[in-house]
Amino acid sequence: MNLEHLKELVQHAFDELKQNQSEISYKQLVDFHAQHKYLYFCYNVSGKTQLGRIVANSSKESVERVYERYEAELKQVLNSDISNGRVVNALAHMAGYFKKDLSTEERQALMDRIERLANQLEDLPLVLAQIHAYAVQYHQTYIAQQRIFDLIK
Repeated sequence: MNLEHLKELVQHAFDELKQNQSEISYKQLVDFHAQHKYLYFCYNVSGKTQLGRIVANSSKESVERVYERYEAELKQVLNSDISNGRVVNALAHMAGYFKKDLSTEERQALMDRIERLANQLEDLPLVLAQIHAYAVQYHQTYIAQQRIFDLIK
């Protein structure tokens, strides 16, 4: 599986989210967004931010309207090209969750792996596996739940 294949999985997951509800739930959309945040980061950072604004719903739109707007923006985000730089940026942000947990050496080793990925000298699944292991080890559930880890499952 590669990141491009994840587009289909995200769209399918969103379609299921909408179909499997007898009543549309705002909380389920918030949870969906939270689980996909770092995956969106890989596609389009400004689109990720816009999706977050839609979910925040500061204009107090109906849940149905929020879903409609989210779906339209999601399609635009997923139509963006993935860049190695955005993947590296997403991983660096995820690594930031462990800055207080890792020793200086461990933190540097992780950042070195991410840098090697940036230079195409490291495989993405290996870096993801290490970040996921740290998320589990240090009980960072927000990071552990990220759907970008579907690449290694």
